[in-house]
Amino acid sequence: MSENQKTEELPKKDYLSMAERGRKGGQARAKSLGHNGYVEMGRKGGKARAEQLNHDGYVEMGRKGGKARAEQLGVDGYTELGRKGGTARSKQLGHEGYVALGRKGGKARSAQLGHEGYVALGRKGGRARSEELGHEGYVALGKKNSKVAANSTTINEEPKLKTATN
Repeated sequence: MSENQKTEELPKKDYLSMAERGRKGGQARAKSLGHNGYVEMGRKGGKARAEQLNHDGYVEMGRKGGKARAEQLGVDGYTELGRKGGTARSKQLGHEGYVALGRKGGKARSAQLGHEGYVALGRKGGRARSEELGHEGYVALGKKNSKVAANSTTINEEPKLKTATN
């Protein structure tokens, strides 16, 4: 019997892929450490990897991971994943902390792109959202958000962000 014939006779899935082994190991580690310990372990790993790659390399790694995950989940699934993550982060930091986190991210992106590039990025995002909601929906969203902004209190100082160690 040739080598090719032996391979064809084996069941198609007698092994775990690398991704499946990683998930299984991650689940086992999460059970042993508990959720907070597992999250802290991830933060430490992320910091170590960032030191290895430098900031630009680490950012690029995140972009590649995001693109791969978006391809896996599709646009709707990836958008929903972001909403879930945003909701979880908002609960963790509280509303003011979450708003401050967004401002900090916006300032960093503005510094990276320059003012004109940052404004163009916002326009591009606005056009995409307008196409998604339609003109009337986009206008209604703007009115809703302006009412929320008008009713919110001004935050004069940046709140201390909560972390897993606080």
